[in-house]
Amino acid sequence: MILKVTRETIAKSVADRFEKQYKGKGNIYPNHFGKIEKLKALGKTPNPDDIEKIIGNDSWTRVPSCNNCDEERDRDFDVVYSLTGGGEYESFIICPDCINFLYGLTKK
Repeated sequence: MILKVTRETIAKSVADRFEKQYKGKGNIYPNHFGKIEKLKALGKTPNPDDIEKIIGNDSWTRVPSCNNCDEERDRDFDVVYSLTGGGEYESFIICPDCINFLYGLTKK
């Protein structure tokens, strides 16, 4: 399966992922107390900028790096594609530049 990954698609799952990581741990992470409710209040299609304001950084909404070219250049992408193998951690992230490069190889 190929999934398009953007800040907006990532933002849709932040509230649930944040809750899974921090719920019931207010004594360990007191600075996260109340953030779960604020994230859920943003609704099903939250704005990534609003999430970043609540959490305090962009780590939960950042588009992941390309697995192919990340070592060669430090670049932020607006979109990447996840080639999934079915499991939660079985995916390969690839950027549009690398897709275009690979497509070019097929034309030679």
